[in-house]
Amino acid sequence: MGSTLYVLFCFVGMVYFIQENKELYTKAETVGSMLVGVGNVAIAFALKFILLYLVIWVYNLVPWRMYFSWWSFIPCYIIFDFCSYWVHTEYIGRLHPAIEICWENSTVTVNASEKQVKNSNE
Repeated sequence: MGSTLYVLFCFVGMVYFIQENKELYTKAETVGSMLVGVGNVAIAFALKFILLYLVIWVYNLVPWRMYFSWWSFIPCYIIFDFCSYWVHTEYIGRLHPAIEICWENSTVTVNASEKQVKNSNE
């Protein structure tokens, strides 16, 4: 649903800027932005497919089963919450400052013309 809205709003924005004759973004920037969005969706889909396959594979390997009942959600929720907390603590607390590429992605430039203005001022 998110990717559909992303493409829809990009298209609506492109049509609006063409009708109003506003030159805020070039066609190359619009196409690039849409390709980044589509690439993000494709990568996310592939990762989710792979992870689902791995979860099913591991589920079939383990000798025990947690049967579906009302009380089975309680330990599942606690285990999920603990794992989520642990991953966020490890990633944000220890790994994020050490990996420079994470900091590279934290700076966002609005469009290419703004980046050119920033580079010409330096």
